[in-house]
Amino acid sequence: MKYKNLLIELVIIGIITIIFASIPFISKMLYTFLPNVNRYLYLFVLFSFILLMGKNLINYQRTNFIGLIITYLVLIVLTLFFREKYLEYQYIGKFYLVDWFKNIFNNKVVFINIVGNLVLFMPLGFILNKISKYKLINIISGLLIIIVLEILQFITKRGVLDLVDILLNSIGLIISILVISRKEKKYE
Repeated sequence: MKYKNLLIELVIIGIITIIFASIPFISKMLYTFLPNVNRYLYLFVLFSFILLMGKNLINYQRTNFIGLIITYLVLIVLTLFFREKYLEYQYIGKFYLVDWFKNIFNNKVVFINIVGNLVLFMPLGFILNKISKYKLINIISGLLIIIVLEILQFITKRGVLDLVDILLNSIGLIISILVISRKEKKYE
């Protein structure tokens, strides 16, 4: 019975994936940001992750939590490392975020980049909060993970070591840790 429900959920996610991947705006956006990733695979993993995140927010279960961690890791790898390989190492030390905020609502790429970097590591805050109840340890662990992933992008030439990305990722992580720990404290 348990596996029947899982199979039904996966079929529903598959149908939703096909529908969303057929929308020209979403298809074009995914191709713009992730040209080397199959849009059906990416959306399937994303929707599976969202389902598992919702299940864990409603009712924490160990098997769902392990599935959540696995789908999140796959989502991070697809997002950060399935890109064109640069010929040279890429590093942006310039702080251009102020200029970007001026164009956030005029430029889709800027908007998606800012929002995407904020949202990408919010789930990590939830995961770390389920592992440890100490906010400071979770924040430090999350920041280290973000920095390591940025350095790995630099080393593998699959992304850009970007200070603005680290800042936006860190803000998203910290917001999620503070919000989730506050909610859980409220229910204690």
